[in-house]
Amino acid sequence: MKRSNEFQKDYSSNINLFGDNVKTILKKALLVLFLALISTPVFSQDELQKNASQVQNLQQNLQQDLQVEQLQSILEVKFFLKSLKDYEESGNLSYSYHDRVYSLLYDLHSSVYYYDGVMKVYGPNPTNFFTNAASLSTIPNNPNNNNVEIVTIYINSLNDVGTLINLNSFNSFHKLKYVYIVSKINITEAQIIAMINNWKPKYSVFYKISREDNY
Repeated sequence: MKRSNEFQKDYSSNINLFGDNVKTILKKALLVLFLALISTPVFSQDELQKNASQVQNLQQNLQQDLQVEQLQSILEVKFFLKSLKDYEESGNLSYSYHDRVYSLLYDLHSSVYYYDGVMKVYGPNPTNFFTNAASLSTIPNNPNNNNVEIVTIYINSLNDVGTLINLNSFNSFHKLKYVYIVSKINITEAQIIAMINNWKPKYSVFYKISREDNY
């Protein structure tokens, strides 16, 4: 179990690039800049405006870095599974996260189906949760969510593309690790990324678009 926990931490920092490291850099950079500013006893109005502009530019640049990392961390399902496999082979790990994710995706597991405000549960201690973009805002806090490891979200129509996929909807899913977005319409990766709101580094997000082969 200790080995698995270590891998999960390491894996999060490598696969989920949109993580705490950039946020830490942001905090440290702003702190250094603040200390540099207060170390100077007197500021002219021009100096104050210049310093304020420097802080604003730093914030904007680091925010852009965060957005780039978010983009890089969302993979198509085939490449996500391959990245897990490659990572495990390079580390000679005894536990296979690739096999676990593959099983969650393609084997039969106890599941929750939640559409249009109606929840249906099949099997004990469900590990899979199926829903669509239109239903996310009404997901209830329910005991059936406690053991869910993967959420599959369907994008069914162009109307769904304007709906935010708010990852705060899964705050009560204490064991959730994976968010799988499946588009049944021909949209782009950029459109999927634009839908994601309240990004959380602890989740691995990956997707599939209907125009691609079934895998």
